[in-house]
Amino acid sequence: MKYLNSKNAIIFILLIFIWYAFNIERWQKLAVLNWDISAYNLYNTALLIHGDVGNLDFYKNIDNNYAPTANAKWYGLITDSVTNKTCNRYPCGVAIFQAPFFYVAHIYTTYFSKLAPDGFSMHYQKSVALSTILFSILGLLVLRKFLLNYFTDKVVLLTLLIIAFATNFFNYAALEFGMAHIYLFFIYACVLQLTYLWYLNQKPKHLILLAFCIGLATITRPTDFLIILIPLFWNLKSLRKIALENKYFYVQILKAAITFALVVFVQMAYWKYTTNNWLFYSYTDYGFNFSKPQIIKGLFSYRRGWFVYSPILLLSVVGFYFVRRNPKTAFYFWPCLIFMLPTIYILFSWFMWFYGGGFGCRALLQSVALMALPLASFLEYVFNKGAILHKATLLIVIAFCIFLNIFQTYQFKGGILHYGAMTKAYYWKYFLTLRRPTIEDEKILYYPIE
Repeated sequence: MKYLNSKNAIIFILLIFIWYAFNIERWQKLAVLNWDISAYNLYNTALLIHGDVGNLDFYKNIDNNYAPTANAKWYGLITDSVTNKTCNRYPCGVAIFQAPFFYVAHIYTTYFSKLAPDGFSMHYQKSVALSTILFSILGLLVLRKFLLNYFTDKVVLLTLLIIAFATNFFNYAALEFGMAHIYLFFIYACVLQLTYLWYLNQKPKHLILLAFCIGLATITRPTDFLIILIPLFWNLKSLRKIALENKYFYVQILKAAITFALVVFVQMAYWKYTTNNWLFYSYTDYGFNFSKPQIIKGLFSYRRGWFVYSPILLLSVVGFYFVRRNPKTAFYFWPCLIFMLPTIYILFSWFMWFYGGGFGCRALLQSVALMALPLASFLEYVFNKGAILHKATLLIVIAFCIFLNIFQTYQFKGGILHYGAMTKAYYWKYFLTLRRPTIEDEKILYYPIE
């Protein structure tokens, strides 16, 4: 039993992710760098290989050789009529996370491989997969450190296993590589731990790192700027006291603001270079409908509902009750709620509330890091004060949710669960079955998908 601890649990998770990733071998089919992921990868391909992020003439050959966006030619790329340069619709944050891995892959491909050093051949695809797995594990490690401030190691162990295997974290860490959400999960975990540390000792380095993380989140997905609400509302009484008693408080705030601005400047400089505008809405005709948010669908729809495809997170919702009751964690209720409410409203106001193809609600995947503390609160209460029957029931529920998530991930990988047009009738027809869908099943899917 001495090996049954949260650190070893993360090693176990890493081994499972690597085993799963190498067994599906998406890079052998050159299926990693497609759609959104291919657009993220263009930053590093353009800068590190061709030396110009605004001149993407090379992309014609990439499109012909790899067809990363199928028949949707130049997907996510906008040619500016003033500068005549090509602007990437997607922010550059993911490319920053992937840059070291890309560079290693480029060196290896150039000097030790017969494959084309073009940014899209097999080793580049592998580098994206490995970067995704690494940051998923780093995110869990940082989250583990944060949770250990409040809970026993056994509770943290179970919480991490639930996140890794009972939510769509598993899919985006070990199957659909290169999406922004795993990198943001890491950022969110860092924000939690750095906020805890800064309120504990007010060391300038923690605030500067916190500002760096918030800036990086902003240029990864602009709506994730809202993560700033967590440190702002962490403990208002304590923040007022620190502002009054710490004579360097405003100096720290200024340094943090400069750090944030420098990080965001990277994206703004790119926009200036490609469009001649410091601020540029790169999604052009895509946008939000704030008067008709699809919140109920986003949370409970069979199409991509958060709680339908990760039902274990309902325990986190219940866990907020125990967060409030525990003096150690009661402070966490309001900052988390203040973050989650506008985040859910904004995300599900997007014109395509189900966010294209994928498994489950990927738009809220990074927020699972914030749901970890209420989940751990619920687990702690049941295992400390619940009857044996309650404990046994909870373990059965957890085991089933892990099985269900892994099984449905396998269904999704095999094309049994549709990537974007699921309906209630279709979901239950293929619930826990490996039967292949028929042509007739298209009649009970959402078509057209958009």
